[in-house]
Amino acid sequence: MKYDVVIANGTLFLSYGEMGKRDIGVKDGRIVAVEDRLEKSDADIVINASDKVVVPGFVDSHIHMDKAFSADADCCCGLLDACNHSKQELTAYYQGWSSEDIISDMMENIEKVVQQCIVNGTSAVRTNVAVNPVVRTAGLQAVNRIREKYKEKIDILVTADCPTGMEKEWEDALRHGWIDFIGGYPNLKEDARTHRICYDDRKLRNAEYIFALSEKYKLPVDLHCDESDEPDFTLFRYICEQTWRRQMEGEVTVSHITALGARGAEEEAVADAIAWCAKAGVHVTTLTGQNLFLMPEDRRGTTRVKQLRDAGVRVAIASDNVRDAFCPFGNYDLMEEALLTAQVHKLGTDRELLDIMNMITYFPAASCKLEAYGLLPGCAANLVILDADYVPEALRSQAKKSYVMHLGKIVAKNGKIV
Repeated sequence: MKYDVVIANGTLFLSYGEMGKRDIGVKDGRIVAVEDRLEKSDADIVINASDKVVVPGFVDSHIHMDKAFSADADCCCGLLDACNHSKQELTAYYQGWSSEDIISDMMENIEKVVQQCIVNGTSAVRTNVAVNPVVRTAGLQAVNRIREKYKEKIDILVTADCPTGMEKEWEDALRHGWIDFIGGYPNLKEDARTHRICYDDRKLRNAEYIFALSEKYKLPVDLHCDESDEPDFTLFRYICEQTWRRQMEGEVTVSHITALGARGAEEEAVADAIAWCAKAGVHVTTLTGQNLFLMPEDRRGTTRVKQLRDAGVRVAIASDNVRDAFCPFGNYDLMEEALLTAQVHKLGTDRELLDIMNMITYFPAASCKLEAYGLLPGCAANLVILDADYVPEALRSQAKKSYVMHLGKIVAKNGKIV
């Protein structure tokens, strides 16, 4: 067979660990062969991957493209402060703008996000997009225009919640194909003045409404959940129970759940909630960098990654907010986020670092419901070649992304878009 690309002699990262020294044959955007040695003489491109690791393209399963790079001199140090500050800034900034002008302005930042993701090896992202009375559906339109522009370089998936009073516009966006996951913030109650965290039954009713939307529109669910420093994670447990009772295994993702690690959390209740999560097949996303910044200084601030993994829960690591009112840091570099997560949770053995690599590849790919993902024949040829000879070393050294490939084409090389 004549291959478009042959990647020669690389160490392949599969979901269960490393496969040493194989050739990968790529044709028409797909991996068509993985063998000890492939014929290279007729290949259009041959990449020597000796002493390098080949991993599937990274998947950033929880970001906020429409807010990125909007940080000003005022830095918020708490979730509610950040929510309110972001809302006030948005209202003031876009006051009097036309819808098309808002879309154009957002597209500039979103394109910057997408380009940074590509050079850092990300082949798919799932972004939350705000739908609200200020911007209406401008964010959705902006993201979808960029999605179309970059469809041959990166896959973009969209999560959006359905705000009260904007049901018709949200449903119109669904009909346009602008939304892939039903989002929501069941813990947050918004009134005319401020965001507040719900600790009563309203949060459960909010979650019930989101499940009803999922059933009606046949879309998976992607929720912010129990992002607080209070040891109340009844919403998390309720979502897991509902997922199991509704037979929605693999269709629900919850993010943050920092309440699991809050002071005063009862270990028996934590273990029970995590057991329900594993039983129901609910995906979890940890947002290490952002929650380290937003949560109080006298605790680590993130969810219980190690305990969730020990229970068999598929945990993803994602970038979340980057350089906006919620967090002034971040580079859309999942290798960077992965190393930070490993350090915070003391996951330093080779075996544990292989699992950390799963958290930016195979686990978020499952959460995002990506098809044909991986490094086996039949998979989409979305991959990264890392300048290290095995995965744990690639993470420890933050190895250079020598090549980034999407649908069989080289889209970035040595930190620059091709």
